[in-house]
Amino acid sequence: MKSKVFLVLLLAVVLSNCSDKKSNFIDTDTLTIEPKSIEKIYGCPDTRYSLNVDLKETFTVIKNQVTFDKFVSGSCKPGIDFNSYNLFIGKKALPSGNNSI
Repeated sequence: MKSKVFLVLLLAVVLSNCSDKKSNFIDTDTLTIEPKSIEKIYGCPDTRYSLNVDLKETFTVIKNQVTFDKFVSGSCKPGIDFNSYNLFIGKKALPSGNNSI
């Protein structure tokens, strides 16, 4: 009798762990990340003119202050919390001959 009770309890535990595991994961196909702006969050004036990015025709992801200081210079010095944010930044030459970040 004890073995039947044990088997029933074991079966109940096994079946309860067979739930839909997808509910524990983020569906990246429908995930939307709202970008934030250095201009809006940190009050930097027009970053096209107040920041200089040491990149050409590419972008990079900045994850810490050391990398930010290496690639970005200018009059605006935002105190980005790199524990909370990553910075996606790039530079592109425009057909007019100007560069824009």
